Amino acid sequence: RAIGSELGVSDDAAQKRVSRALERLRTHLTSRGVTTSAIALSTTLSANAAPLAPAGLAAALSTSALAGTTIATAATAATIKTIAMTTLQKTLITATVAALTGAGIYEARQAAQLREQNQTLQQQQAPLVEQNQTLQRERDAATNRLVGLLADNSQLKSNPNQHELLKLRGEVGRLRQETAEANTPVTQDEVAARYQNAQELARSGDSAAALKEFLWCFDKGMPGVSSYAGVRTSFLLSSIAQLGEKYPSALVALRERRDKASQRMLNGENDSAAVMDFAAINRTLKEDQITLTVFDQLPAEDRRRQTLASAAYNQLVEVQRYGDALLGRPYATISAQFEMGMIERPLPANIANPEKIRKSQRDRENI
Repeated sequence: RAIGSELGVSDDAAQKRVSRALERLRTHLTSRGVTTSAIALSTTLSANAAPLAPAGLAAALSTSALAGTTIATAATAATIKTIAMTTLQKTLITATVAALTGAGIYEARQAAQLREQNQTLQQQQAPLVEQNQTLQRERDAATNRLVGLLADNSQLKSNPNQHELLKLRGEVGRLRQETAEANTPVTQDEVAARYQNAQELARSGDSAAALKEFLWCFDKGMPGVSSYAGVRTSFLLSSIAQLGEKYPSALVALRERRDKASQRMLNGENDSAAVMDFAAINRTLKEDQITLTVFDQLPAEDRRRQTLASAAYNQLVEVQRYGDALLGRPYATISAQFEMGMIERPLPANIANPEKIRKSQRDRENI
């Protein structure tokens, strides 16, 4: 209001001029390698604004000018230049320090995010390694059975019992098909098509066929495609649970896979895929207490506690078990997430209920 009154314009016009000036200054600094924001510049300039000139300075300058003294005029000009340069230097130095400080904070947050993304990718790769090993074992088993049946088929060629011979040939053909399927890698397009088909079958009311497609995606399809790792333990499980509301067999299938994951987790200390499946299915079934119970039963030095704490991080935070939650995520990562959540970002001018959103941001900051 004070700036608008001084310039003879409205409050809104003054605010727009200040915003444009800050944006031009930010662009000017960015072109010289200094990254900052308009909010940081506004705060810095407000805190380090140049003081007003003394009230008697104008009169003194006028008197000196009227006297016609060359030395006085030169001294006055030098004084004015010094004041102007000092103020400008202070402003630029302060803006540069603020920009460098903001850049340092931004880089620290970026580093924390990259560390968390790296940890997430490592956890997502573990299920793929386990799935690959399982497929190799299945392929080897099918190959061994095929070799055995081929040998039996050779011995029974002279057998007059044609019915048994036809059965053996059929078994050989089936095993050959299974071997070919085991050796054929799953593609992303195939997974996307079958997942979409399962959703359409569920909407049309064919629950049995939909469940079969969903379970193929969970057991074989999505574990073979890294880009579906997050979808598998979130959207896919939610789709199966939603199907289970009308088709109880879907919930039975989820619990069966939860129990198998629990057995694999307890039998092997390095099976992180089983730990992630165990926690994700319990979360989908709203049975997180089972996850926490198993977590408490593991010895304190057991490495599976850390993996399980990472998988059940949100559940541990909800029950305020922050010390156990720190086992799953480093403190620096958690701190960076809270700091980013507390930043009050500018809202668009045409957004609905801006005060409600601001109140939510302030409540989160108070927490």
